[in-house]
Amino acid sequence: MTLIAQPFYDGLAAYRPVKFTTMITLTDSAYISPVGYVTVYKDLVAIATDVPYYYSFSQAGTSSGDTDYTFYIDVQEFCQDSLAPTKELTTTFVEQGDNIVLNGDCFAEYYITVQYYAIDVPTNIFGIASSVSVDSSNSYTVMASSLNPQQDMNMLQYYGISGLQNGVFLTKSPRTLDVVDSDSSYLTGLTPHNITALNSFEVNLYNSAGGLEETGLMLMLGLTFINQLTLNTGYDSLALLTYDQGAPNFSNANVTYYTVTFGTAFLVGPSYVYGRQTEIFTYNRVTACNSLRNLRFSWTNLLGGVDSYTFDSEKDLVITTSFDTAIGALSWNAGLAIPDNKQDVGRFKTNSQAGSKYELLSKYLTNQEATWLSELYMSPKVYAVIDGVFIPVVIDKTETSIARHNGKIRLRVVAILSNDYIIPRI
Repeated sequence: MTLIAQPFYDGLAAYRPVKFTTMITLTDSAYISPVGYVTVYKDLVAIATDVPYYYSFSQAGTSSGDTDYTFYIDVQEFCQDSLAPTKELTTTFVEQGDNIVLNGDCFAEYYITVQYYAIDVPTNIFGIASSVSVDSSNSYTVMASSLNPQQDMNMLQYYGISGLQNGVFLTKSPRTLDVVDSDSSYLTGLTPHNITALNSFEVNLYNSAGGLEETGLMLMLGLTFINQLTLNTGYDSLALLTYDQGAPNFSNANVTYYTVTFGTAFLVGPSYVYGRQTEIFTYNRVTACNSLRNLRFSWTNLLGGVDSYTFDSEKDLVITTSFDTAIGALSWNAGLAIPDNKQDVGRFKTNSQAGSKYELLSKYLTNQEATWLSELYMSPKVYAVIDGVFIPVVIDKTETSIARHNGKIRLRVVAILSNDYIIPRI
């Protein structure tokens, strides 16, 4: 009896198989029809107990009279249910001016144990198969991420290897983005899969000629193993921070773009030496468009990070109303000089409902931009940023092109505000 197959790499996506294979050998004269009862642990606490898994197939054992039973145990549903499944904001939506936030609601350590039961042949009673002991798996970090079938089932390509500067942020956006200073943007990354701590990030401010104007290094909690963390990379947000090395002047009029990376800082003498562990993200500073045209969205992407984008071409705010109609008899006061009441109501509204939605049309997008923004239609959590506040919306169903031969695509988005108007009733 043994766990004969476990995930090869640590750092798994909750929306791909989190699968284990076990096999037990039973003597046919002692036990038949085994069932594996699985307990799933999250951060050492049992979150599902005695979940039955039936064997997938059996075959004759190596010894005469023995049978080998193989179980396939996939616990992804328990990982999904326990990782940020609520409708509230997750910790990936970082407030402006906050340091990097550890996204403890978006990842956790999981392992399983398996206790085997079977029918005792001599007594015909179903109970613990005493000839086999309890199986226990290794622990694995599971992220609230979804990987497409064409991708690997683990997050290896995102957390990178220390020293190779190849950590990839949890987004499919272009690596150069245009942002307004007051906007919030987000970068979510995973710590390297080794003993070197990811303990800092660096911000570099550049002029239009590519010259470095300002630089700042900020320390964060030193994290080993695999963890997920997010930084608000908006210009005004970064300006609110107090840096551990360097004092970047975010009011420098020469600054036209800036870069952000995550890495490891070592104290050498009086100064820190920074080693980049991730790819470089570049932000071009742009002026705000007419507020009558633009609307910015932030949403949870399929990888478990947060993306943001401003639609600034066409915007309509539309209200929708519905109600039922009721009819009542008019009153009549016989014998009075004016027997009827001209304000009396014969037909009136009941069950009045009203909602609002934004109808937007994007500017012309490249195939890469359109493919990235298509996740806005799929995301379970989308927020319109209105007056600096996250307003939950539902993106309406659609059928749209996201790649075209000439690369010129305009996306049409209908964002329905999640909360309807509250209408007084009669």
